[in-house]
Amino acid sequence: MCVRYTHYDLSEKIYQNLSLLMTGAIHNMSTNDLSYKSWFEFMSLVCKAESALVKTEFESFSELMTNLNQSFNEYTRAQTLFKSLCSRCLTHSNSLTVLENSSTCFQIRFCELRCEQIKLFIHLSMSLLTYRTVPTPVFQLKSSENLARYGRIAQQMKYGVVELQKLNQKFKDFISECFDADEHTINILNICKKQNECLIYCINFLISPKSKSKLLDEFYTNFLNSYVVKSESLNDIFPEKGPKYVQYAVELKIVESFLLNLIEKLPNLCTNESESRTEHIRQFQEIFVDFIQLPIPLPRAFFTSLQKTSIKLIVTPNNKKTNSILTIRNDQTLVVKIDGIINQHFKTKNPIRTVKKVQICLTTELDSKSIPDNKFGNIKFIDVKTMLEVPKNDYFTSNILVSFPYFGNYVIQVDLYILDNSDMIW
Repeated sequence: MCVRYTHYDLSEKIYQNLSLLMTGAIHNMSTNDLSYKSWFEFMSLVCKAESALVKTEFESFSELMTNLNQSFNEYTRAQTLFKSLCSRCLTHSNSLTVLENSSTCFQIRFCELRCEQIKLFIHLSMSLLTYRTVPTPVFQLKSSENLARYGRIAQQMKYGVVELQKLNQKFKDFISECFDADEHTINILNICKKQNECLIYCINFLISPKSKSKLLDEFYTNFLNSYVVKSESLNDIFPEKGPKYVQYAVELKIVESFLLNLIEKLPNLCTNESESRTEHIRQFQEIFVDFIQLPIPLPRAFFTSLQKTSIKLIVTPNNKKTNSILTIRNDQTLVVKIDGIINQHFKTKNPIRTVKKVQICLTTELDSKSIPDNKFGNIKFIDVKTMLEVPKNDYFTSNILVSFPYFGNYVIQVDLYILDNSDMIW
């Protein structure tokens, strides 16, 4: 409950005390008990990392940097500890059943993305801190000197935007892989993704200011439109848009307040009026600190998994040897048969998601280097074919015809996408 409502300081003490209680009897512990002790230590480190950021009043930017580095170090330690915990659970089947293998474990993936996010926060903090420590020119006879100072930090900010966009894509891919995750978990991951998008939006407006009316309109369209529920406070700001926006679960209410406060701060940051760039940077620092202090609960999938879905594919023809080549004349066609078996296990009567349809995507690509006369690599061939199948009794099959117009080596790849009962693609 403490983690759910982002009381990470209290959660850290609870998990730490539980770990200390088990340490006293470590000589008489079973493998299962050792796994639980490692789990408590892992959760203690995660809560310590989060508590270093949220609900903290930073007296200076240097203190912010210290807390960011502390949070990153704690997350790195937690990640290392959890990988060893996953390895132990693979060796002993009676250990924590909620854990999967270390390469695909939800907790590890989340910690990795959170570490990358904190690293970007550190980069942006250093950029802002460097700008503040650079002294203002003694003689400001020309505005070009101020523009040059602003240009240095703008270049660093542009690099941060590129990295944030890459991180956002990783969050998007992570969400698409969480087919068995509950709605609370998906919402938390979407909020992390939305947090990055908002920060990108702020940096872009800092670099190229826009008018207040255009800012409000674009911010409303890009961000608030994705949360479709009623909110009276937003209706006061946007009376013409209608009563249908932003309502969260109780533990996510802070996100709504954050978005509303951001709307109030951004117009001052992004106006076209003749205001000094230094003042813009100072205002952006305040917004940036708000981003870091945004308390985000840990996803529910951290603690439990309500269902498990696995799909086994059989592709024919398929040589028994790995990486072997199947020889076919280039004037012939090949029928690729794809069979799949769906296994779903539910812990509750009402499943979170079920497999409604399966989309099979078969990609055929020509290796241009394998063509003898293709000296300059001018011949390129990529063919993508998709089939939509409806499983019957958890079984589906599909036949796809593949042609080879050129002589050479081809690589055939089969990708599978799932459509759930609400027609979302995973």
